[in-house]
Amino acid sequence: MSKLENMEGIKEAIACAVEIYQEKGEPVPEPIDKAHYKGRISYRTDSKRHCMIARAARLRHKSINKTIDALIDVGLQELYLTV
Repeated sequence: MSKLENMEGIKEAIACAVEIYQEKGEPVPEPIDKAHYKGRISYRTDSKRHCMIARAARLRHKSINKTIDALIDVGLQELYLTV
């Protein structure tokens, strides 16, 4: 299959998905511009949670940021598995 044929297949799949959303009366999701997200999130928490995350990071020899990433990954997996 050529790149052009692949692109046509993708366009067809998108058109079918849009049609399904419209038939169900659901809003069509907007495309996500990943360039908009720089990887910086400002996050505040209480001192107890901060301490718990710092302890978990220290036990795993990881940074607090890497530990928060791992915790978020677990939470997102759980969220998407239950949706």
